[in-house]
Amino acid sequence: MRINIIGAGPIGGQTAYLLAKKGHDIHLYEDHARIGVPVQCTGLMTLSLNDVTPPKKEFLVATTEEQEVISPNGSAITIKSKEYIVDRTLFDSYFVNKAIDAGAALHSQHRFVGRENGALVFKDTKNNTTVKEKKEITIGADGPLSTVAKEFGMFGQREFYYGIQARVKGNFDEKKIQVYFGNSIAPELFAWIVPESSTIARVGLGTKKNTSQFFQSFMKQHNFTALDMQAGPIPVYNPALPSQNIKEHAYTIGDAAAQVKATTLGGLIPGLKAAQCLADALEKNQSYHKLWKRKVGRSLWLHLKMRQVMDMFSDEEWNSFIKLISQQKLRSVFEAYDRERPFQLFLRSLAKEPRLLPFVFKARKLYK
Repeated sequence: MRINIIGAGPIGGQTAYLLAKKGHDIHLYEDHARIGVPVQCTGLMTLSLNDVTPPKKEFLVATTEEQEVISPNGSAITIKSKEYIVDRTLFDSYFVNKAIDAGAALHSQHRFVGRENGALVFKDTKNNTTVKEKKEITIGADGPLSTVAKEFGMFGQREFYYGIQARVKGNFDEKKIQVYFGNSIAPELFAWIVPESSTIARVGLGTKKNTSQFFQSFMKQHNFTALDMQAGPIPVYNPALPSQNIKEHAYTIGDAAAQVKATTLGGLIPGLKAAQCLADALEKNQSYHKLWKRKVGRSLWLHLKMRQVMDMFSDEEWNSFIKLISQQKLRSVFEAYDRERPFQLFLRSLAKEPRLLPFVFKARKLYK
């Protein structure tokens, strides 16, 4: 069975690997000349990465131990939380190389442009030629603006954040991540400083509009100068989006399916878990959509609801919320459950601190 996977990022690579090792004829297409370039991700992941793959020396940059959460009024709390920071170019390459070793064929500099007479059409940008390939099964792992999703009727109604990140020089605590909240800093999301080392950090933020303006302000506030920069759209999870077109044997995964945590915009771990769901669905002739919804859909839904509530926070409410979670009884909950486990985090926090209920009650406005 020929399976064409569009997009050779880590999720496309993992999907290719899982299917290739089962003996399928896997063809992995990538628009760019190099895997993992350009970089469009902070590369920060929780320990739940171990659920899909142990961290490897070849892509692990650093391991942090703490998160410092800074409220709009400048007060800060520190939460002990171990996190992995990866080199996204090497991380992406790790999964793609696994797929190649398992028998997948990589076609770099091949941009998917559409369908024609039952065939997939690619632009070979290296040779400036058009390539047509047999269409049996098509998997779109081609990012938030997925051409596969558009071509096969799965794009739907999408909302995006826009993120900007730079690498900067400075003096940093290499074991501590800093996260800044506030409507004058990054409305409806946050800004971050993630250290690669004691002298280099990844600094960025995301917003739904005027992102460049907020980013430049944050950089100026901290007297940072960019060594290099990345920017791009990040999809907001939408539970109504389709992720499979049964008639056309087409599927989307990762950012192409908006499988992204709305609270943090992290999508690597959910997408890697969905890759196993897709491989299982194709192998056992089951519904991929149902499998991944069962595996990660519930947690993505809760992240979405939490994000919708936080979007309504004023700066004063952010100050109050962060002050509440500064209590040791709540910090211990945040230290015990990472953001891949939102239900446990949510329920145990409420059980420890009833004064969080007014923030929950804001959710009622979403249904009026």
